[in-house]
Amino acid sequence: SSGLTHIGKEAFSQCESLCCLTLPDSLTRIGKSAFSGCELLRSVTFPSGLTHIGDSAFSGCELLRSLTLPSGLRSIGDGAFEKCSHLLNVPLPDSLTRIGNSAFSRCSSLRSLTLPDGVTRIGKETFSRCKSLCSLTLPSSVTSIGDKAFYGCRFLRSLTIPKHVVTMNGNPFARWHGKLTVESPAFVVEGNVLFDQDKTTLIAFRSGAKSYIVPSGVTRIGDSAFSRCGSLASLTLPSGLTHIDDSAFYGCKSLCSLTLPSGVTTIGDSAFDGCKSLCSLTLPSGLTHIGDSAFYGCEALCSLT
Repeated sequence: SSGLTHIGKEAFSQCESLCCLTLPDSLTRIGKSAFSGCELLRSVTFPSGLTHIGDSAFSGCELLRSLTLPSGLRSIGDGAFEKCSHLLNVPLPDSLTRIGNSAFSRCSSLRSLTLPDGVTRIGKETFSRCKSLCSLTLPSSVTSIGDKAFYGCRFLRSLTIPKHVVTMNGNPFARWHGKLTVESPAFVVEGNVLFDQDKTTLIAFRSGAKSYIVPSGVTRIGDSAFSRCGSLASLTLPSGLTHIDDSAFYGCKSLCSLTLPSGVTTIGDSAFDGCKSLCSLTLPSGLTHIGDSAFYGCEALCSLT
């Protein structure tokens, strides 16, 4: 239809025999999950006037290999190309300003990507589990990076955090062990551990060490800060610590002993989930909140005070 401007929510979702798609020149918006689960979709021709690709629009289109996005595209929604596992190449247009949460999550064949200068935010899990990604360039315009943005990008050798980044939500670098260079004055890296500027929040423990002493000025262990640090067996927390955030020690399967400082007031959701070797723990008297699943799966925990 030459007058079509919008394709609505789930309009062609789960059309499992659809293999080729040509969209009309009049189209400007693709709605949420419009083509999600079109497992045989191999090629898409986008019109030049398209400005928005909605949340999960092409999620699970596993056979898509390459995309040519229009030069006027401004927004890629949450999960828009999630689980497009054969996607190799996606040149992003200079007009792009928004890339949503999980937009390219689990694109396990995606090898390289350069983000245009207009992008200001890298969302939660935007590139998580892109296990073939080996080259990624972040523009100087980026100011915010979300939790687990680069989770499990095991072939990504290095990453530079631009100087204008002022916000990191959670731990963007969980299960990523490449070389991290930080140009932003809002953050500090010491011994492969990332802190905020004044070193009161520990953001990401990126060392493979078996033991670690958290610096004395730290008052908060951030979301997922030690997530899946499987080698970590011994940890000393500072006396001034007050907050242990969500999933802070998730999956630290070798951590066997831990003393919580008396000033800790909050233990977040799943904070010690999967700490299979943790055998004893004394909770401080000032503790006011224990989150959901905080000690789920702590199989060896036999003493709790």
